[in-house]
Amino acid sequence: MSRIRISSLTRASSALVLNLVVVLSLSSLVAAQGVQTGELAGNVTSSDGQPLPGVTVSITSPSLQGVRTAVTSPNGDYLFKHLPLGTYKVSFELSGFSRVERTEAVALGATVRANASLKVAAMEETVTVVAESPSVLRDPQAGANIKADDYDLLARNRDLEAVAELAPGLN
Repeated sequence: MSRIRISSLTRASSALVLNLVVVLSLSSLVAAQGVQTGELAGNVTSSDGQPLPGVTVSITSPSLQGVRTAVTSPNGDYLFKHLPLGTYKVSFELSGFSRVERTEAVALGATVRANASLKVAAMEETVTVVAESPSVLRDPQAGANIKADDYDLLARNRDLEAVAELAPGLN
């Protein structure tokens, strides 16, 4: 009798293991059916390969309402999650660098990489200074008011000629 019980337990446990394997394998298919969006991610670098933080990344698509934007991290990375299936126009902008535009197709359940390399923009700057230099002859000053207290503090002669020498422009 003990042989019958052991064989029936073995059959029951093997059936349980088989059912468990079937359920687990089907659960991954069910989970895959729930993904209705994709992701767009990437890295932005300068022309010499250094990461660029602070780059404004904008995406537009007929699948979206309006524009979505993100700013790159200190490592130059960005990420857009939960994007509907479609074609996206991606633009990268940073002051002092040329603008870069790309077109990427986002598939369901996929993460699409859109890396960019920005070049330094050719900057041209013109500085025009318009001013008139004052003429020395226009406003001549040929006299000065010197107080007696100020004159007494100076180590000079005490005659009229010494006082006249203190006035600017007086010969």
